[in-house]
Amino acid sequence: MVNKEIIIQGGRRIDLECEFSIDGIISGEMIKRRFKFDPGAQNTCIAASDIDDELTEEGFIKEFKPQYRFIATGIDDESEITYYPIMVDDFYIEEVRLGSVPIFITFDERFSKRLLGLNLLNLINYEVNNDMRIIRLSQTQRLREHIENGVPITTEEMIKMGLYDPRFDLDHIESI
Repeated sequence: MVNKEIIIQGGRRIDLECEFSIDGIISGEMIKRRFKFDPGAQNTCIAASDIDDELTEEGFIKEFKPQYRFIATGIDDESEITYYPIMVDDFYIEEVRLGSVPIFITFDERFSKRLLGLNLLNLINYEVNNDMRIIRLSQTQRLREHIENGVPITTEEMIKMGLYDPRFDLDHIESI
């Protein structure tokens, strides 16, 4: 089990180094990106261009055959951004392993952030000490058991684990 203590840099924003791999996009290579620690975001989201500049929405749908997409409404209650779920083969937050988990990608060029949301944050223990400017991370017992058993943590598994309830998701879901 990895327990990680990270010094929070200046400012209010907490960025964490994440690594992940997605078979079929960049096989065998880890993609390293900084994500904004955002416990106010329901899902972990990234722009497709942050994964692979060559990836197109049509190519993604053909290759990965997502069963649904989220259409998220912006803070202005008017703008919309479409996100697709994708299972990553392995995901690490500051060296804390999450294993195979779902994240969401968008092809919308307006999306420029990488958000580390509750769907993944609920799988780890985290403690933010703003006085000491430190964040501590570790795997939850449930996560360790899933990794040891080689079970991917799909959205369905998160619902079974009590970590996600789609009834409280304010975004619109469309089947594809």
